[in-house]
Amino acid sequence: MRVAPWISLRNEKRIVSSAKGSYVAVAWDLLHELLAIHISGIAVDEAWYLDANPDVAAAVRQGTLSGAAEHYVQSGYFEDRMPYCIVVDAAWYEEQYEDVKLAVANGSYGSAQEHFESVGYAEGRHPFPGFALRVVG
Repeated sequence: MRVAPWISLRNEKRIVSSAKGSYVAVAWDLLHELLAIHISGIAVDEAWYLDANPDVAAAVRQGTLSGAAEHYVQSGYFEDRMPYCIVVDAAWYEEQYEDVKLAVANGSYGSAQEHFESVGYAEGRHPFPGFALRVVG
């Protein structure tokens, strides 16, 4: 991987400093490239991921992708796909998210786990205290 000098990124308008505060706007391709370094360290359960994502499994069978990890780094992370089965602490989850507790109670979801897998993860909800994605090694 090559890393361009900061001034080059600014001159090319791939990074634009904000007039207020410490924010910058970053070109999508650059942000993706930088995040990919970290995303590639996230543990991806190949078998689970392919089972949970039939479209990815089909692409792997067709040879379009080499495997689950490649898809996750390229797009799965950005599509809010889970990289492995994340087990929910149901009591904690329902305590944190009253709407989930009500949805489980009224039968909209069979469990806190089902809610998290269906919509909770993509909504940015945490399945247990201190949640972060596992990294390899």
